[in-house]
Amino acid sequence: MSEGKKRSSSDLVDCEKASRGVWLVKVPRYLSEIWEKNAGNDVGWLKQVGEDEVNFVSNNTTMEDSAPKPKPVAPIPLPGTSVSTMNGRADLRKVPDLSELKPLGAAAKEITVPKEHRFKFTRLDQSLGILLEDKTMLKEEAELKSGKVTIEGRVVKRAEIQPPATKEYMMMKRTMICKASQPMSVVKKVDRPVNTFKPRAIQAELMQKQKAKKEIGIRSVRGDHGLVTDQIFRAFEKHEFYRAVDLAKVTGQPVNYVKDILTNIGVYNTAPPHKNLWCLKPEYKA
Repeated sequence: MSEGKKRSSSDLVDCEKASRGVWLVKVPRYLSEIWEKNAGNDVGWLKQVGEDEVNFVSNNTTMEDSAPKPKPVAPIPLPGTSVSTMNGRADLRKVPDLSELKPLGAAAKEITVPKEHRFKFTRLDQSLGILLEDKTMLKEEAELKSGKVTIEGRVVKRAEIQPPATKEYMMMKRTMICKASQPMSVVKKVDRPVNTFKPRAIQAELMQKQKAKKEIGIRSVRGDHGLVTDQIFRAFEKHEFYRAVDLAKVTGQPVNYVKDILTNIGVYNTAPPHKNLWCLKPEYKA
């Protein structure tokens, strides 16, 4: 454990509820999703059926289905019995005849969930407890510090909620399987190519170039030969090598006009390390 998450000696574990008995129940995923959406409200109640039989009756019997519905599927006949294995034990249950089930309608907006589920109790061969850490008071420091630790109780019963083998449950499972089998990406046929960008009448770079030309002036008008030559000499006083394009920007003259002047006063390098650069002739160097 890092230093930021070490617990100080003054922190204590609240054991006030340690003697309270609680049930450890395994819940199906679709029920847990309904319970999460209805957090803080009553989701159902327990009904005593027999001496050792308890059923859970749900308040919410529908589950929203926001995904697109699959196409109607013809009912598939299944054998009269099915074996489901849970925790290494075989549970033999009778399944009703599915030939009476009708195809799912495309307009259905919600999935019907079985109202009543059976509790299947299992042996508790070990001592289990519930330890809760509350970090609501830490706010921004929740990742750095440990919260208040409370023992919520000890597990006295271990159970599993099992759905009933009814038509409604089989219909719900078939709907969920069809929903899960729908691909995330669907191929769509188009009649013409799709433009990934919107064409423009004039590009932004071209507009900047035209604006720069207006500010500098029309370059097609060549300046005085002597004045341009003096500007090139002053540029070579700062740097020894230049490109013709760079000198054209410095002097504000056309590139071809600058090259004509450089052929008289400069040397064009064709070999490294100053390849494709101009420099002054030895007689013009100071």
